[in-house]
Amino acid sequence: VFVEELEKIGISGHTPHACRHTFSWLCDKYKVDTLAKKMLMGHALGNDVTALKYGHRTIDELRTEINKIRR
Repeated sequence: VFVEELEKIGISGHTPHACRHTFSWLCDKYKVDTLAKKMLMGHALGNDVTALKYGHRTIDELRTEINKIRR
C-alpha cells in the first residue's frame, strides 16, 4: 500500500524502510540524544551495559528529544 500511494503522487523507488533512514538522519541533524534515538527507533541496546542499566528515559524525555526535529 505504501509504495502504491507514493506512486499515485509521482514518487517511486522508496519503501517504508526509507522512512527509518530519514528519521535517523533528522535525529542526527537536530542532535537528538543517541540513546533516545535508539529507543525511538526500537533498536536493541545489545551489549551496551551502561545504556541497559542506567539509560532510562521517560516518555516526556523522549518527547523532548523528538520535538527537536520539528523546530
